[in-house]
Amino acid sequence: EDGTTYPKIVEHLAGVGYPDISERNVSAWFLGGFEDWKEEQRRLAGMKVDAEFAQSVMAQHPECPVQEAGIKILGTQLFGMLSRFDLARLRAELEEGDPKTYMELLKAFVLVNRRSLELEKFKAKVEKQRETLEQELSRGEGGIRPETLRRIEKELRLL
Repeated sequence: EDGTTYPKIVEHLAGVGYPDISERNVSAWFLGGFEDWKEEQRRLAGMKVDAEFAQSVMAQHPECPVQEAGIKILGTQLFGMLSRFDLARLRAELEEGDPKTYMELLKAFVLVNRRSLELEKFKAKVEKQRETLEQELSRGEGGIRPETLRRIEKELRLL
């Protein structure tokens, strides 16, 4: 990758215990295995960036459950994929009769958005229920009335 010649690579490898590797072996690896290795390095670097992003989301939102953080991370990644989308490539795929990739990506994006909306609605419902129960409990009527207690029990089973 840095321009070192095959003879120097062979000489180095011999010096570190691999005397049977030839320039031909290095050339074959450069044309095949080296490309695979570079792709693997790119993939690992991408995984590292994804992991760092996930840690960042979790650190910024410590109160956020794992599922909610997962939705945020997935939504961000899908948005990134859509923002880099190549319209000319889509047109070519459509002309070739294979729009599945883009359609699957759009479906995934819609699903993540739907789940995010459902999560927000659920959180709002829970908050409203909490406020209602707090109001009932703060009326100061000498404790919890039996109907309030039954409703609390019912709500807790639903959550």
